[in-house]
Amino acid sequence: MLALGSGCGEAFVQPDGGDSCDTGEVLRFEVTLTAIGVEDADGFVEGMNLDGRASDRFDDDGCNQEDWTAPDGTEGIDNQLAALVVTTTGGPRPVLTDHDPITLEIGSFDGLDDGCVRWSVNGETPIEGTLFGGRFEEQGEGTIAFAIGEEGAELDVLSLPMHGLAARGRLTSEGELTELVVGGRMDIDRSVERVHELAPDVDPSLIRTTFEGVADLDRDAEGLCQSVSAGFVATARRL
Repeated sequence: MLALGSGCGEAFVQPDGGDSCDTGEVLRFEVTLTAIGVEDADGFVEGMNLDGRASDRFDDDGCNQEDWTAPDGTEGIDNQLAALVVTTTGGPRPVLTDHDPITLEIGSFDGLDDGCVRWSVNGETPIEGTLFGGRFEEQGEGTIAFAIGEEGAELDVLSLPMHGLAARGRLTSEGELTELVVGGRMDIDRSVERVHELAPDVDPSLIRTTFEGVADLDRDAEGLCQSVSAGFVATARRL
């Protein structure tokens, strides 16, 4: 399942309440991730606030990772994948090269005023959210894999799993989905296992240390953060 929210000019505040989800048409979209959200010239980073916090390096519950602000003003952006892929060596820049198919379904759509929407991704069990002025913001489940390659290269370098999908965007009066950003969580254990499968000569402890150095989500009882956040710019085509 995927969550949608703000997309134009100011951070979206999720309203309370909502009408029945038993009426309205169903809108289906094919979502395409187009780029990894990375820091722009003004210091903004696209992504989602996945933990509901605006953290800095002193925030233990935020895994002591400083969050970003999105270009639309959304604070608390969790996208530590941006820190993983940005290189300072002058070599080829890692870029998004591929991802699993994402089909987003929005049910009970009957206008852009306050109301209820029912949404799911890739056939997962739907959950209900509130539509407000064409925008809504929730988090759900759903798992995809995305691939990272080197800029200008033909082959993928890594294919990594991502779960807990969320997004923000703008739903127009014509039922089109625009200004879309997708986020999710990369579980460290699964990511280390996947990287070691693709690069068996690399020491798994080194891979783990790399991921743990930027982990910012899912802090366990021992204080260790188990996930790395990811954020992507995306487009949606009405099916």
